[in-house]
Amino acid sequence: DLLHKVAGQDLDHSQCLVEDFMSPAPESSKAEHPLAYALHRMIISDIRYLPLVDEDDRPEGIISSRDVIAFMNGWFSNT
Repeated sequence: DLLHKVAGQDLDHSQCLVEDFMSPAPESSKAEHPLAYALHRMIISDIRYLPLVDEDDRPEGIISSRDVIAFMNGWFSNT
């Protein structure tokens, strides 16, 4: 959201509220979901970061596209 809605805009950042720019229902995943599910959500939603939430939808972590690439690089290097 920051890159698409804030960067390059002529805004007085001291007067801006996060809620004015944030997605109302951001994409998320659960930590116990398969990595393929998280990667799929990131690709179809065109996002680089995917929040991980618990059973009550409270944030408990985040996974980035770089995390996925690093994991896959390590996995392929070990096979």
